Amino acid sequence: MNTQESSYNLNFRPDIQGLRALAIFLVVFCHAGLPGFAGGFVGVDIFFVLSGYLISGLLIKEVHLSDKVNFLRFYSRRLKRLLPALLTVVFTTSLTAYFILAPFEQIEQAQTAFSVSIWLSNFYFSFADLNYFAPVADSNLFLHTWSLAVEEQFYLVWPLLLFILLLKVQHASSQDQSRNLLHGLIGIFLLSFALSIYWLDKAPVLAFYLMPSRAWQFALGGITFVISSGKKSYLSDTRLLNLAGLIGIGLVVATLFVIDDASPYPGIKALLPSLATALILISGLSNKPAIYTKLFSWRWMQKIGDLSYSWYLWHWPVLVLGNIVFPQTTFVLQFSLLLLSLVLAQLSYVFIETPLRNLELFILKPVITLSASITAMLIALLMGNTWGDTAEKNLITPDQLDYTGVRNSLPVIYRNGCDDWYSNSRIIPCNFGDAEADKTAILIGDSVGAQWFTALADSFTESGWRFIIFTKSSCPIVDEPIFYDRIGMVYEVCEEWRDNVLAGINQFNPDLIFIGNSAEYDYTQTQWNEGTQRVLSRLAPGLDHLFIIPGTHNLPFDGPGCLARQNWQPEFLEEFTNCTYQPETYASSDMLAGISIAASSFENVSLLDLNPIVCPNGICSAKVNDEIVYRDSQHLTDQFVSNHQEEIEQMIRSIYPF
Repeated sequence: MNTQESSYNLNFRPDIQGLRALAIFLVVFCHAGLPGFAGGFVGVDIFFVLSGYLISGLLIKEVHLSDKVNFLRFYSRRLKRLLPALLTVVFTTSLTAYFILAPFEQIEQAQTAFSVSIWLSNFYFSFADLNYFAPVADSNLFLHTWSLAVEEQFYLVWPLLLFILLLKVQHASSQDQSRNLLHGLIGIFLLSFALSIYWLDKAPVLAFYLMPSRAWQFALGGITFVISSGKKSYLSDTRLLNLAGLIGIGLVVATLFVIDDASPYPGIKALLPSLATALILISGLSNKPAIYTKLFSWRWMQKIGDLSYSWYLWHWPVLVLGNIVFPQTTFVLQFSLLLLSLVLAQLSYVFIETPLRNLELFILKPVITLSASITAMLIALLMGNTWGDTAEKNLITPDQLDYTGVRNSLPVIYRNGCDDWYSNSRIIPCNFGDAEADKTAILIGDSVGAQWFTALADSFTESGWRFIIFTKSSCPIVDEPIFYDRIGMVYEVCEEWRDNVLAGINQFNPDLIFIGNSAEYDYTQTQWNEGTQRVLSRLAPGLDHLFIIPGTHNLPFDGPGCLARQNWQPEFLEEFTNCTYQPETYASSDMLAGISIAASSFENVSLLDLNPIVCPNGICSAKVNDEIVYRDSQHLTDQFVSNHQEEIEQMIRSIYPF
């Protein structure tokens, strides 16, 4: 192969820089929550295909010219390109978080920073202990680095895979080499895509975060490069190439309409942005660029493309920390945070990325680059470990322990194993009070409904009733399907569990039933109404009474975290850390309207709205009169609920004396 000039070309293409700009715009607008960009996370898929195209092109050309891959030089180039900016962001973010976040919040961040430094954060998010009541991953400062870890793991194995594929065809003709290489890449594509589909059904978190189920996107980039380097007639047909590009642009736009954060992903839908990228790359071969290609080549798009890596690194921690300091987000705030992250990206690009990438010593001595990179990663590991140890020591002060302790202020039902969450649809009726009692009350709900258990159970068992609870976290007692983003799929376990509970509840001969739901499910008013109607039609007949408890107001921040930060932060930040919230409208307006209409159809059904207890005068506070109200952003502490038992009992008795 080295006796002839390579037929594989990889010249600079401004349209690729423009495509990078498009990808980063999609991602940052999505993460900032800008309207119309809920599916913008597909920008990551565009980056994956681009990486596959460019890296495959470099490696294929190198093997074609020299019959080998200089692995040392390849890895040193990747590390030189990616590591300095990454470690700069990790260090700066960690230092800022030390002063803004409470010690108990810092511990998880330090653990993630540790994994980021060695390109394993995707494994951290895949296999971290998934505790329903733990703060969600969206508050993790380094969540976005999962995609960087996937890319680096791709870089680790891809050179060897391509070298093996090319080694097998090194004595074949140029045409046969391309065909056989294409077949090998297609095989990798199919195997990885099949794994992605399988995992999406069986283990959707793994499908999203792990490299093997994303390798098909990199392989697609390689396939695109091989096709683009061919001598086929259609590659010189300007109209056909421009049409391919237009279809690609159309597919990108389509993703914003058919993909959002409730879509099972990656799977089949990930083909949309991936194939779109491939088509746009192929269309760039046209001798007469289309309008969109000229747009991609504009100077400002080229500049954004240059900054895309740095902007990707900076935008997420800036958004997370900015939304912690200013929890009531607005469009102006989000846009300002994006601009700030873009400024930081420019600074790191000019003063970190570019100088180190062009440093002559690193260019001439790959072994020095590799050694320096390994040293830097080891130092970062040490710093992450030190940060975690320091946070644990700061955590044990009395004030901090008060705020972290309320995380465990849960009803006894969780210690008794009454809630299996998403693991199975097993029915677990938990009984309290006299098993032979003449009267029986039942509570059915998700975790927000179940938070009222202690006050309800104590009131009724003290009055001689038997009290039974059926609960499944994040499972609405509404006869409508729900996509559950925490597990990345439609919550079928919930539907099966709910149906079984409703079918078997008559065996307990209940006199009174309570239904409690969060208000945050993505249901329309019609769905709340009709789904609740279907549930009530199965429960209400024959009952003395049924109460529906509307969902409580959510805080736009973590309650204990806010209080702990107030106690921890330096004085100049205290004025920004306000742990109260006044909802502009009833947080559950669609829910309240829907369930009110449903309840009005049954004479023995009433609403039991407990929000005035939680948010008196319409103001929700993490702490009121030395009483911590919330144990996170949406669930109440069991101590708070217990303290208001008498008030809740009086509200019930005013409607249904017992």
